[in-house]
Amino acid sequence: MLSYFIAFSVGALAGIFEIGSRYKDEQIKIAFSYFYAYLYWIINGLLGAFALFLMQSFPEKIPQTDYPVMNAIIAGLGALAILRLNFLNVKNAKGEETGLGLGTLITAALSFINSKIDKDRAADRRKLCDELLKGIQDYSALIQQMIASLDSFQDLSDEDRQTVQDKFTEVRNNSSLTPRIRATSIFYTILNLTGEKHIKGVINAYKSHENGGD
Repeated sequence: MLSYFIAFSVGALAGIFEIGSRYKDEQIKIAFSYFYAYLYWIINGLLGAFALFLMQSFPEKIPQTDYPVMNAIIAGLGALAILRLNFLNVKNAKGEETGLGLGTLITAALSFINSKIDKDRAADRRKLCDELLKGIQDYSALIQQMIASLDSFQDLSDEDRQTVQDKFTEVRNNSSLTPRIRATSIFYTILNLTGEKHIKGVINAYKSHENGGD
């Protein structure tokens, strides 16, 4: 049972890191804030345990070590690779044998779940944008404030800074955009790079200043 627990834990942890790798901000928060995110890493954990079961059931097809704990770790980390192997041969209507692998189906299912996470996340971010930009009087000044706030980061790459600058140039040169739309575009660009805590602090401080605060 310990080996299965290890395989599940390693698989779940790998799932959490997979979710985090797809988003630039709030990686850990995303993994524990959405139903489909929970579902994603729990399924990854179960796949790890199932992969260990297959390793033990088909030792002739899956290379293993002499150490149960190491096998459990391998199962947790390499579940999809293991599940892509053909463990059973089934005959089709023509009598031809076809290998039965689950990896492709599982990959498609996980991709679907990830798309649901992204949609839920996008809805929350739109709500956050609407709440923070509500009541702003001078969007142009806010844009300058958001861009200037990047100087507070010491480890922000030149590439990320250039991404913001390119977006600013793009929206500035598009005369069809309203000031609100320009601010929204810059908002999402900086949010993607810096996270919610930073952008909330910047905009709330700007609102306070705009309303006559210190």
